[in-house]
Amino acid sequence: MDSFAIVIRGGLGNQLFQLAAAAYLEANGIPTQVEISQIRHAYFADRIDWEYVAQNWKVTNGPHHCSAPVTEAPELAAVLNAASRGACCAPNYFQYQELLQADSTLHSVGRLIEWQLRRRPDVPEVNTAVHVRIGDYSRPAVAARLGCLTSEYYFDALGLLSPKNIVAVLDDPAGFRRLHPRLASKSALSVTTDGSEWTDFETLARARNVVVANSTFSLWPAWFASKVWMANQTVIYPDPWTKIGNRGFALGELGWFGVHADFFEEEHLARALPFRGLRRARLRRLTRSGRGFGRGS
Repeated sequence: MDSFAIVIRGGLGNQLFQLAAAAYLEANGIPTQVEISQIRHAYFADRIDWEYVAQNWKVTNGPHHCSAPVTEAPELAAVLNAASRGACCAPNYFQYQELLQADSTLHSVGRLIEWQLRRRPDVPEVNTAVHVRIGDYSRPAVAARLGCLTSEYYFDALGLLSPKNIVAVLDDPAGFRRLHPRLASKSALSVTTDGSEWTDFETLARARNVVVANSTFSLWPAWFASKVWMANQTVIYPDPWTKIGNRGFALGELGWFGVHADFFEEEHLARALPFRGLRRARLRRLTRSGRGFGRGS
């Protein structure tokens, strides 16, 4: 059987799902390559230690020419079935609930994350961490599909926790102050300033309580804390996950707590964060620095 190919793309959260999918397919008898040609020169190329990945996954620099892609795969089982019948690639992000519960993910992505965090200084434990995703979610087309969470979601979540102190992990600090002025002015709230994705990742993972955004960037630290560190972490997630539904996620099955999600209307985002030249330039800077689009979806 020819190798199935997964083309790595997107931000850190997306890349971890793609690596989890590759490990899952291998564990189910499907020879699978991880193709990294699209990220070699991109702003998100250094998110992950690809030398480590190459020791534990089958990595190719491609590009992979696929004559039989999997085009419709609403469930992971559909990808597995198509691959077993000769499909050679699937151009998607593999955001499947089953991967969060698979042993293969624990033994592959879990160890990768451990490796990445081991190479960095420890981050102090905090009482409560909140992830606020704005970045590209403020773009009208993305906001209409994925949704940019309102302050109400965060206040409702924090109301369940009664936190002593709160650390906010942000991808767009200026956008945060404009969209969430009441949240930004909370006396108990501080903001991460390191600028490193893995520092932000560990901040979320080490928190006793974490409020995730509808973003895979904060989903993975919460998964890692519970599955690898076996931490007794309280995780609150938005329900529904996106403006158009849960996209197959049933995160309550992980022992997490769903809080009703409200999303900004696109018109409000356009007024609060007008997508003119200045904002386009600022989002490009966020992207290049790793604080914007690259943190998963």
